Amino acid sequence: MIIKTTKWDAADYLDNPKAIVEYLNAAFEDGNSALIIGALDDVARAKRMSKLAKSAGITREALSRSLGEDGD
Repeated sequence: MIIKTTKWDAADYLDNPKAIVEYLNAAFEDGNSALIIGALDDVARAKRMSKLAKSAGITREALSRSLGEDGD
């Protein structure tokens, strides 16, 4: 029997402010910087990266790079 799995993406479930706050709080409580950056990336994708970048005054590419695996 073959078990089929699908990729789970946290951004798909961050659909309201309370969920986002709880998700970010959990990441910050852990204290792992890679986990925090990953959580911020998930939230940015959930909130539409382009819209968030525009409101921050940067390009979508710059925001995506800064929140990516090699970002800082």
